[in-house]
Amino acid sequence: MTTAVQSKAARIRDQLGYPVVDVDGHVLELMTVFLEYLRETEGSPTAEAFAATPEYARWHEPWVPGLEERRSTWSQQVNLWGWPTTNTLDRATATLPRLYASRMDDLGIDYSILYPSAGLFIVTVADPDLRSSVVDAYNRWVMELCAPHRDRLSPVATIPMETPDEAVYHLRQAAAMGHKVVCLQGFAERPVREVARTAPEVANLATRLDYFAIDSEYDYDPVWAACAELRLAPTFHAGTGLRAGRSVTNYTYNHIGAIAQAQEGLAKALFLGGVTRRFPTLNFGFLECGAGWACALLSELVGHFHKRSLAGMSYVDPEKLDLPVLLELIAEHGDELTVRHADRARAFYDRPFPGLPERDDFWMVHPKDAAEIVSLFVPRFYIGCEADDRSVAWAFDTRVNPGGSKVRAMFGSDVGHWDVTDVGEVVVEAWELVEDGLIDEGDFRDFVFANPVELHARTNPDFFAGTRVEDDVARLLNEDRPAAST
Repeated sequence: MTTAVQSKAARIRDQLGYPVVDVDGHVLELMTVFLEYLRETEGSPTAEAFAATPEYARWHEPWVPGLEERRSTWSQQVNLWGWPTTNTLDRATATLPRLYASRMDDLGIDYSILYPSAGLFIVTVADPDLRSSVVDAYNRWVMELCAPHRDRLSPVATIPMETPDEAVYHLRQAAAMGHKVVCLQGFAERPVREVARTAPEVANLATRLDYFAIDSEYDYDPVWAACAELRLAPTFHAGTGLRAGRSVTNYTYNHIGAIAQAQEGLAKALFLGGVTRRFPTLNFGFLECGAGWACALLSELVGHFHKRSLAGMSYVDPEKLDLPVLLELIAEHGDELTVRHADRARAFYDRPFPGLPERDDFWMVHPKDAAEIVSLFVPRFYIGCEADDRSVAWAFDTRVNPGGSKVRAMFGSDVGHWDVTDVGEVVVEAWELVEDGLIDEGDFRDFVFANPVELHARTNPDFFAGTRVEDDVARLLNEDRPAAST
């Protein structure tokens, strides 16, 4: 009798003594099959209307504009080679949840949350009625795909955020279907009003990004309130496509940092918009973006609080400038030209300046000190990182992060996408962070288990009920874990 050889990933998992929770697997959807599901559940007119949208065409029959056309509109180079092909088993694993569930022990993964691939983009279907029907059908479809394997897999509902009412509707629909994880649209492109008014024919080329908090077109508090009520942690998996630095010839140029940039803009808006202050039971997840931006953002927020709070800004209060002393210094130390035109300098400094504002940039957060910024950021924002992401080491570096904190980095396999050449290696690659001395074994436990669990289970304590990891999660939630720092 031949004994199967245990994979390295499985051996690593066995030595851990706790489960590995994959916070960002993917379903690589067969959109042609989904189209038939849409036809059977919503009717042929809806299916045909969806088949005519760019959101369907990009996955079914990708059309690549020529270089001159891309230059004329400055549209980015698309990625046609995005999915595994040489490793047929991995391609099928990402498409067929039953196959994925059957391989998980060998992959060293106990539980996986499966995010949309094509489903990330259907939230931008232009027609609101069609969008609503397609989103509802998609969320039912992925629930049905994963339902037989709910002990090991969780599907993710995709949620459009064009308006708060639309988002709340689909949140309630998703919860009624049994979804425990929701992926909210990461940003909305809004027309710049003046451009839309004066030049509507090019308004689609002059848009701004709305991150649903600071300077938003709408009040999105009803969305966060619905998430809290339904015990759904808002998570975001922004696609690429931000206009800043867009290349018409180079996909890698477009891809590097694009998701991180989108997630940073969103996290800044949520934090400075006071959302983590107003909704203390909600955790927020940012997927497939690496931890570097989050560590930098936390440090920048603390640094700006010291200088841009009202107390800090008193140093630059125009009323405090001593003009006679300044003019004396100009007379004594100025160059010949400046001294000769000292009257012009006087006129510049002596003109009226606005005083300090009544409230500073942190007025919606109103932290009393830097430690409170850490406490409103670190235990509330959870950051999805791929296995080979070295920024994880920064997330756990208490020497660098404000308050000796550890940013909540989480392990995500990213199964199904071009950057995962072998699904069997993702746990092995993650463990290399320990082998290379970048993080310790306690940090690794947080990375692959505690942080992925707490993102969802602190919002919904019943999230892992009935799963393979239920008992381990219960023990974790009973631990006295630090809220914001070591």
